[in-house]
Amino acid sequence: MKKANSITLMIMGTGLIPVALFLDNVLLKSILLGASIVLNVIAVVKNFKEKKNNEL
Repeated sequence: MKKANSITLMIMGTGLIPVALFLDNVLLKSILLGASIVLNVIAVVKNFKEKKNNEL
């Protein structure tokens, strides 16, 4: 299975935000928003690593 690149992770993280906003359960909303933050941070770190590898 192919690893997700930074763009895919960013789209997945951003896509969780509208899903979380439509939920009524506060616990599920918190979990989804936390997962969104984690995915976006991973995407940013991965993006910097990809840029570093392409510049060398």
